[in-house]
Amino acid sequence: MSLKISVDFTNVKESSGFNPKRMEAGDYLAEIVSVTKDKSKAGSEMLVFAFQLQEHKSAVYPYYIVLDDKSLWKLRNILVALGKKAPKGKASIDVERLVGSTLGVSLEDDEYEGKEKSVIDSIFAASEIAGDPSAPAADEDEDSADVETGEDEDLDELDL
Repeated sequence: MSLKISVDFTNVKESSGFNPKRMEAGDYLAEIVSVTKDKSKAGSEMLVFAFQLQEHKSAVYPYYIVLDDKSLWKLRNILVALGKKAPKGKASIDVERLVGSTLGVSLEDDEYEGKEKSVIDSIFAASEIAGDPSAPAADEDEDSADVETGEDEDLDELDL
């Protein structure tokens, strides 16, 4: 017996790219594998970072940053964790240049629809993970030339 169906995969996405695998709560080294611009459920612009754990390549976690005054501290924390000088005013940042960077993430337990999963609780410098001799200390990488003041605009250009 054959069960034949007709389907149309034209508008079907490959996958979200995320696999927020349930891990033991704690600190992990992670790589930024992608960053995209999207809209939040409320309609606000946001960045969606994908962090892949270095020791568990199949574990990829989303990190959402709404582009407003209440949430931009999350982007500042990423910049600081990577040893970049975070701007204090308006800035233009090419966030795609952060892809491939390594930092530390702290995972904690969360529950969604009755199922336990891990979520990113905080971001910090990779050098804060014990036993990672390859990671530079946050202030070793800091370069005061990271921010350039724009002549024509009231924006700083952050060179990552």
